[in-house]
Amino acid sequence: MFTYNDIVSAGSDLVGWRQSNSGTTLSDHLLTSDSGLYVNDLPGVDFDVIEDALSDDWSNVNAYLAAVHQSEIANLMYDFISNSKSKLGARDVLNNFDVSNGVADYTDLATKNARFCGLLFRPHFSNNIKTVISKVGLQLSESETVRLFLYETSQQSAIATFDFEYSNPLSLQWKEVTDFIANYKGDYGTGQQYLLGYYEYDPDNAQSYQLVGEAVEYEFDCGCSSSPKRHFGKYIDVQPIEIENADLNYSGGEYKLPNMNDITSYYTATSRGVFAKINVTCDITDVLVDNILTFSKAFQLKVAIRVLEDFLASKKLNSTVDAADNREVVKYKMNIYYNMLHGWNDASGFRHRGIMDDLSVDMSSMDNICLPCEDYLPKAGYISYRG
Repeated sequence: MFTYNDIVSAGSDLVGWRQSNSGTTLSDHLLTSDSGLYVNDLPGVDFDVIEDALSDDWSNVNAYLAAVHQSEIANLMYDFISNSKSKLGARDVLNNFDVSNGVADYTDLATKNARFCGLLFRPHFSNNIKTVISKVGLQLSESETVRLFLYETSQQSAIATFDFEYSNPLSLQWKEVTDFIANYKGDYGTGQQYLLGYYEYDPDNAQSYQLVGEAVEYEFDCGCSSSPKRHFGKYIDVQPIEIENADLNYSGGEYKLPNMNDITSYYTATSRGVFAKINVTCDITDVLVDNILTFSKAFQLKVAIRVLEDFLASKKLNSTVDAADNREVVKYKMNIYYNMLHGWNDASGFRHRGIMDDLSVDMSSMDNICLPCEDYLPKAGYISYRG
């Protein structure tokens, strides 16, 4: 799929509005059009319609139109992906997949030594593969709250934390986490590695979130034919680690990224009570952002249709003398724009293609795993309207 915020950001100025003489002063953001297309250039989409479309939920026209732009750019992308599944192949690759298959012996407890214990994630080179740590598991000897840290090796401070309320001593317990993302192309650096884990009790830098009890040790991977690595190893490497106290980085009242000069020296064969599940998906956000101008005409029509739909649903029309006539005119214009966007069948049954039928993007940079199995030649994006 795609990342909503990135698409909204990329498409926020894709089309704009021309300032009118209606008395409504539009914000600079709405007056900007990267494509040169303006919604109210379309016949029938004017500020009289917008004013009547405005429900009591909106304080002013600017707030209403900004919200319409945000929702309709997302709806457009969902429609495009739905229409193009055979070409994009966007799908889950691995869903809620265990990264280990070790079986823990609850009598085998690790001796604390003021270390950082956890898992190292190293994503493989990828343009579109997204790896999310969906759940984290702990197996400890006591009920307690332990803070889990996720570090990315280009950042000194943790990029995410989670306070794990562990309540079932000696049993494996799972918690869902959010924003624990380990991508090759991350929000900060590219080709980085990620550390997920907790801090054992450090008497020199005692913190309330450190480990109180002991962790249950377990062999991380059996090395057998059913090893999870045989599945997720195509996309990401996962390795249990323990970092000695001398290589930790405590400064300014917080634990920062440990010393990463010799990361292989931290590898272990056993995990100190940390388990994880991952989702691996095809994320085509970058492809859509790179081709965002391709969607300009479709977006112009999408916004226009939404405004006209809101007008037809408006309660304000009930007090208008010419309400019935106004509705018919607006409905006629809306149907024209809908047909231009999605296509239509004429009286003979012939199918006329709409703009959505002719939308395509350049997929040459996508990872092979995200493309369908059959071979085809990706096309550069274009839009054409065939009347």
